[in-house]
Amino acid sequence: MTKDNWQKVKLLKMMDLLRAESSSQYPLTTERICKTLIGQGINCDRKTLTKDIQTLRNYGYEIEAKQIGHEKGYFVPERKREFSLVEQKIIIDALQAANFI
Repeated sequence: MTKDNWQKVKLLKMMDLLRAESSSQYPLTTERICKTLIGQGINCDRKTLTKDIQTLRNYGYEIEAKQIGHEKGYFVPERKREFSLVEQKIIIDALQAANFI
């Protein structure tokens, strides 16, 4: 993939990283996020990271910040897991079969 294409998926990669490797107890620091993205060939620095986090928040993604020493750490709040497609179909079938609803 060319460098331009990696830049296009930067926000997606950042969100994947936050979902996979962060929690309220272990937020990812700006330095760690930047190093990980740079390791994947995506340009990143503290200023653009802050703007990118704000962009994700503006589009409805929940990303929280926590101060870790002199640096900010970011994490995605833990939520109940999402239902798989099969589980969703089972729930829909059960609701449709229930006469009292």
